[in-house]
Amino acid sequence: MSEHDLDALRERMEALDVDVDELASSLADLLKGHSQLEEAIDRLAGVLEGQGAHGGTTPRSAGAAGAEPGAVPPWWVRSATREDWAELAEWVDDLASTFELDRRELRPCWPAHPAAVEDLAAARTAWAAAHENDEISMWIERVLRPTLDRLESTWTRFCNNEHKAPQPAPATDTQLLTTALQSAPERPTEDETDHDGHEAE
Repeated sequence: MSEHDLDALRERMEALDVDVDELASSLADLLKGHSQLEEAIDRLAGVLEGQGAHGGTTPRSAGAAGAEPGAVPPWWVRSATREDWAELAEWVDDLASTFELDRRELRPCWPAHPAAVEDLAAARTAWAAAHENDEISMWIERVLRPTLDRLESTWTRFCNNEHKAPQPAPATDTQLLTTALQSAPERPTEDETDHDGHEAE
């Protein structure tokens, strides 16, 4: 092999070393970014789990204040005040404007659909939490898009040109419920449980 060929080989190896160093640096950056993304996902998931369906204090969760520990909170639509409704409507209109939503994605009759109201109220609570943690992009992907999909395909799917009142589901079959109750155990009383909520031995 000539001296010229050796020089060319050395230059090529040096160039490869530079490429390897750049790839290693890029990989380190990707791993760091991946780790930060996982942490952000975990934080947002924790916030959403902590909020429950409509928990939290910002924005206001109607009916939650003063509830006893362990008490089941009321549905938002059944406990919201006039101010709560006005604030939610203002937020929904701002959402529609900001994301340029069309009538198919967010129909104007949403206040007449309890499930749609609950979904939007929950989305607003999660949005507020995401804002505080600078995780709006995560909220868009994990909360907003699924919410809009449900609104379009489920909650208001029959209201294409005008509002159509939802057909209420039939009441629970009391005979079948009685059968289920017969085989179900009773909930332990406070005397039968320890301080951690486990059944006393």
